[in-house]
Amino acid sequence: MPTTLVIFYKEEDGSVPVLEWLDNLPEKAQDNCRVRIERMFVKSIVGIAIAPSPP
Repeated sequence: MPTTLVIFYKEEDGSVPVLEWLDNLPEKAQDNCRVRIERMFVKSIVGIAIAPSPP
């Protein structure tokens, strides 16, 4: 299965909106998201990069 690159955009102030969104989810939802992201890494299905926000 091909690897998919997921890009988390980083704002000029250094914040990463998707990480802030995850941090504001209820704890159980955060846990579920993190488990699924970790599973994708283990199976080498996804790669994650942090990049500047597009103009």
